[in-house]
Amino acid sequence: MKSGAASAIGAEREEDDSRAALEACFRKYFRELVGMLRKRVNDPEQAADLAQTAFARLAGRIDDPQALAHARAHLMQIARNATIDHVRREAVQRKYEREAAAAFGTGEADTRTPEEVALQRERLARLEEIIRALPRMRRRIFILSRLHGLSAAEIAEQEGISKRAVRGHIERALADIRAKMGDTSSGQRSSSGDE
Repeated sequence: MKSGAASAIGAEREEDDSRAALEACFRKYFRELVGMLRKRVNDPEQAADLAQTAFARLAGRIDDPQALAHARAHLMQIARNATIDHVRREAVQRKYEREAAAAFGTGEADTRTPEEVALQRERLARLEEIIRALPRMRRRIFILSRLHGLSAAEIAEQEGISKRAVRGHIERALADIRAKMGDTSSGQRSSSGDE
């Protein structure tokens, strides 16, 4: 019994030491990390968010002595990767907005009535709102699939998840979009999205 209690105390001390080391890293490197990220994303709030993401990911590796021993190098690499992900997401979002505006806002406008154009714009705005409201990972995977044309295998490799998980995210995104678009486009559909 005593050895079990001693090992539990030892584990608590190691955990406390790791937390203290992580807090020290935060105090030591946070400003430097935010400064580096501000140059990359040109947005102070986003830079701080990305820095916090880097520290959260490092905290997830708190049990790895190498991660804390080389914390600055790990943080910089994690932050660079998070920045690349952020820039990609922003590019995807801009591309989606351009393509959606082109698909819904122009082209056939001269053959549609003003009411049809207004209704189409409302549907586009609602679609954008629904996609933005999707959980982050689901939204990202949906955009990579539908706007960038990436395959499930490519997305799985990029995101570090299985192809089955990718397909599940896409299916749930489509179900969410159909259900919520149905709520606004047809008074006959139920609010639960039953079709």
